[in-house]
Amino acid sequence: MVFHSRAVCTFVVRLQSIHTLRRLIGQPTLLLILIAVLASMPLEAQQLQVLKGHVRAEVSEHRAALVGALAVEKPINASIVLQLRNRDALKRLLDRLYDPSGADYRHFLSVAQFTEQFGPSSDDFNAVVAFARANGLTVGDLPANRLVVPIVGTAAQMNAAFNVHMNVYQDPAENRTFFARS
Repeated sequence: MVFHSRAVCTFVVRLQSIHTLRRLIGQPTLLLILIAVLASMPLEAQQLQVLKGHVRAEVSEHRAALVGALAVEKPINASIVLQLRNRDALKRLLDRLYDPSGADYRHFLSVAQFTEQFGPSSDDFNAVVAFARANGLTVGDLPANRLVVPIVGTAAQMNAAFNVHMNVYQDPAENRTFFARS
């Protein structure tokens, strides 16, 4: 996959459990979690990036047989997930929050406090929202923490926006098909 790093730096399909996988199979929805890292360099200086490690193992290891291209009109629900800032400070905070001997034990942050300290910047978040809309994707309800941009679009729109090609594959272990980027 190749695209501008300002828009999104990686595109991964991530299913958190076999239960989630089974729930999604056969539905007109594909859960895509797109980890988005917004570059701080000027747009003119940015280059295309080729990403690795974001294709399902069944596809990348050629264990799933290609059935064909995913119908371009197929709707896809996806999420662009932005990275947290200040990860070292967040780890230290979490250590303090769960240390019963510490002064910060169980003194949790509000959503606004968390967003201010650790969430993506407003500029980065707004850039991702603008990227999605500029590519014809519908942006869903936006969370206060600015971590996720829910999007909906057809397979054709996702293919174009993220420079991918979505295909249908035969599952090598079960009598079902699934779709993933090739």
